[in-house]
Amino acid sequence: MMGIPFGFSPTQIFNFCVGKYMNFCGLHSRLVELDNGTTMECWMPKNHGARQTRGGYSTKKPSLVLLHAFGLNSHTWCRQVSSFSSAFDVFIPNLLFAGRSFTTNKARTEFFQAECVYKLLQHLDVQEFCVVGTSYGGFVGYRMAHMYPHAVQKLVISSSAVNMTPETDEAMVRRFKTKDVTEILQPHDAEGIRRASILAFYKQPPFTVPEFICNDVLNVSQCYWRNMRLNFSLHH
Repeated sequence: MMGIPFGFSPTQIFNFCVGKYMNFCGLHSRLVELDNGTTMECWMPKNHGARQTRGGYSTKKPSLVLLHAFGLNSHTWCRQVSSFSSAFDVFIPNLLFAGRSFTTNKARTEFFQAECVYKLLQHLDVQEFCVVGTSYGGFVGYRMAHMYPHAVQKLVISSSAVNMTPETDEAMVRRFKTKDVTEILQPHDAEGIRRASILAFYKQPPFTVPEFICNDVLNVSQCYWRNMRLNFSLHH
């Protein structure tokens, strides 16, 4: 494995810079302990809970929850935060084992993820909200709308095959010539990262990502992938 030049982590530097930008956009990170052995991290408005009024009317914005893809984290929404925050109170949780979110519970399904996100929002006194989920976040958002229809006002699902079947996994395995789908979703080397990027990007980068960058992404993300051990075909 090729070492990282000068000993720094490009992925961690990127996460640090994105965190500062989220702060600039009026969000801050908060850790919330739930009652099921879970701690969730969420980016949320700094002034959340401070109800302001103007002319006798509340100026509180509607709440919008953004759910990230599998293997990534809340920072993937950084390019949308500025636009959305002008019209919504934006909440961007890190799903379990992304960022600082974790659990001692043995559950690993999108049902449990949906339960945890809902309990997080209840703890933050967010009773009704809209949800936008991309990829795996779409699975979680779909389950939230199913499990908590009284709370989910609107749902947007992007690039998310919520109608996946075991046959879908089999087709993916044949395409990438792997033994099972976890080899694609949970890469173990730089080549695996590049293979996964074929699924992640609509247009591939016009250059080859250096191996040390792939390995750095792998090192930063391996805790998430190791703890999730998901096989979507088990739940559909």
